[in-house]
Amino acid sequence: MPAAQNPPSRWAAAALAALFALAGFALVMFATGGDNQRADADSMAYLDGAYFIRAGQGYIGRTFPSSTERAPITHWPPGYAAAIAVVSAITNDEVAAARWLNALLFALVIMPLGHLVWHASKSLGAMALACGLYLFFWPFIKVSVFIWSEPMFLASTCYALLGVWEYLRKGGRRNLALATAAAAMASMTRYAGVAVIAALGACLLMATGSWPRRVGRAALVCGAAALPALLWALRNMAVGGTATNRTLGFDLPDVKLANASRTVLNWFIPGPWNLPQPAQMLLFASLCALLGWGLVRWLRGPAQAGDKPDETRLLVLCCAIFAGVYGAMLVLAVTFVDRSIPMTDRILCPFLLLAICAAGASLGRVLREGKLALRAVVFSIALVFFAANVARGVWQIGQLKARTESNDELLVRRELWDGEKGLR
Repeated sequence: MPAAQNPPSRWAAAALAALFALAGFALVMFATGGDNQRADADSMAYLDGAYFIRAGQGYIGRTFPSSTERAPITHWPPGYAAAIAVVSAITNDEVAAARWLNALLFALVIMPLGHLVWHASKSLGAMALACGLYLFFWPFIKVSVFIWSEPMFLASTCYALLGVWEYLRKGGRRNLALATAAAAMASMTRYAGVAVIAALGACLLMATGSWPRRVGRAALVCGAAALPALLWALRNMAVGGTATNRTLGFDLPDVKLANASRTVLNWFIPGPWNLPQPAQMLLFASLCALLGWGLVRWLRGPAQAGDKPDETRLLVLCCAIFAGVYGAMLVLAVTFVDRSIPMTDRILCPFLLLAICAAGASLGRVLREGKLALRAVVFSIALVFFAANVARGVWQIGQLKARTESNDELLVRRELWDGEKGLR
């Protein structure tokens, strides 16, 4: 009977996602072994913040890389540094703690990704392709090799998406609480997390009930999720005279958008992309228009499957809302707030995660319900894209492991910590 077939499928999907998660943890640990952890100025701030949190001095950092003067950190929220501090209580070393933490966060993204794709498509093949693509897609490995907050931001975004999608399809206060907590964590990891909170509120407007009830629910959830970030901004004002260490201004975003288009195009067709800027942006705009047209056609289908919501379309729509809100926030940020934001893999990888999730669910739907010829074509394209990115990821990891130079910044930072052991 069909009812007897569902539990084995769920267990098989959960087991497969767990295997991919374990493989992801092992992959990041392997990629960062030896002296292969990478760091930049942001990394030093996170590590300093974690060190002084564990030393009981609060979220502070050095005013200059090798200075003994310290000041409260306001440019970055404390979530990632606090997590490093917690793990360093076990490893007794902040750099090693960041390595273990990023590997764990990499694995923690794969679990909800697999859950979302399988439950929205009921296809183990599509789930395996989505999890495997995340596992070997170089931008995700890159942000985990560096001591950056992006792995925690990706995990928070994915769990917020999971919570709100589960709530929309079957309700439940636990799902709503998960989405709220994950969105709050996103805002305490990166200030860009306010986009996750806004996207969560927008998705909740699709819930059942009257409009006043939906608006009230969304406002309550967004307020609860934004409360930690608001309290942190007040702390920053008290200790540093600024909410986020950024000032309002205006700058045309044309160069930033060109950089973003080059980054996104490189995800799908690796290459130098030395096209003239207008041609590059025209190509990018054409691809976006094509994807938008396909998305609209896909979402024009019935929103209900019998007396239940169409779970595949619901997930695709939630991913589109999250991506749209995050994209709007980025454009506003580089135009009015922070012109130094680099439109690289580091900043844009949430789009890639959402695209993999939506594409995986749609692929599974096609493989389950499409005509044989369509299934063959779509699966072949997906398999070639998957194989190409696996090969690229393996090659990039090989290049990383072949490097022999050590990270001098991390060595200097450890020497500074060794000279301050009396603080603990």
